[in-house]
Amino acid sequence: MNVENLTPEQAFYASVQGFVLFAMLAGIVAAWTLLSNVPSLRKRFPQAKGPLATIGLVDCILVVALVFFFQISVEVFRRSLVGEKEVAAQVVDEPPSNDTPTESVAPMPDATEPVAGTDSDRPWGKVTPDRIIAGGIGTSFQLLAMAIVIAMIVARTSCPVASLGWRTGRVGEDILFGVWLLFLLLPLLFGLSYAVNMWSGVEYKHPVIDTMEAYPWLFGLVAWMAVIVAPITEEFFFRTLLIGWMESIHYGDRPRSIWSGWLPSARVSLQDGEQPSAPYTPPWWPSIVSGGLFGLAHLSYGMSWVPLVFFGIALGRIYQWRQSLVTCITIHMVFNGLNLLNLWLRLGWDPTSGG
Repeated sequence: MNVENLTPEQAFYASVQGFVLFAMLAGIVAAWTLLSNVPSLRKRFPQAKGPLATIGLVDCILVVALVFFFQISVEVFRRSLVGEKEVAAQVVDEPPSNDTPTESVAPMPDATEPVAGTDSDRPWGKVTPDRIIAGGIGTSFQLLAMAIVIAMIVARTSCPVASLGWRTGRVGEDILFGVWLLFLLLPLLFGLSYAVNMWSGVEYKHPVIDTMEAYPWLFGLVAWMAVIVAPITEEFFFRTLLIGWMESIHYGDRPRSIWSGWLPSARVSLQDGEQPSAPYTPPWWPSIVSGGLFGLAHLSYGMSWVPLVFFGIALGRIYQWRQSLVTCITIHMVFNGLNLLNLWLRLGWDPTSGG
């Protein structure tokens, strides 16, 4: 689309998008500039002194069972309200409702070109507004599942909620730290995305674009799912539970630690002010496994899962470093928010980007 052919409204959207991209570039430059002052950063954002939570396989199974139960219940309720004939009559290509639209590796994908494997050959078929709404309800129930699992862990192990990454005393600091780390990671994610697209020959297209073009009134629901619910629940599952469980296996007495975690008396204290007897060096393998599963969970978004594996590994190491779920959630929220904002702005000035 030529610039001279833009309407005033389209020109406004294009200008705002340009400003957003400029702000992102400025944030990246500022983040890497701050990185040069490493000693003061280490003092301001100290490393955690070791894992505190006691996570077992029983906790991971419980959260999966609860999420599965809620998703099935919502789908059964949806089918009872909407007949399959009416559902089949509505057509918009989109991943299934239990795939929350979250990560897009590049906030400005060039979706004006044909994309391989994005039309009738999509394995998930057609998705309709009722499925998207059901997906929003289902993902909201994931918050309830998370709360139930947290309560069960606290009751079973007597661990404080802070041991699961929820440190209320330093929320502002953790949020600031998360924003800074995200802008450090953005160049890596953009570079990996570009390399994967060049190697595969498949231009990545965010599936939310189709939904936003056909049903713009669903933007608020998609934003709720992608920017609020998904970062909270995914970070809790992939970081707090999975990494916490694998660290329990690493530090605990097997095989007992595999099922129920390590003994509370054997945990390394994370209380502020206590000095460990030796520097805490978290093992790499929990972050690698968690990051790999995190990327594979986004297979429905084409080749984007490859950079997201590295994104997941980085989030895992950040969690191990700080033992702060707030920092990881902040990174995830801002990342998804930037992607969704740029997709929405692009639809405003270039309607052809929706396919």
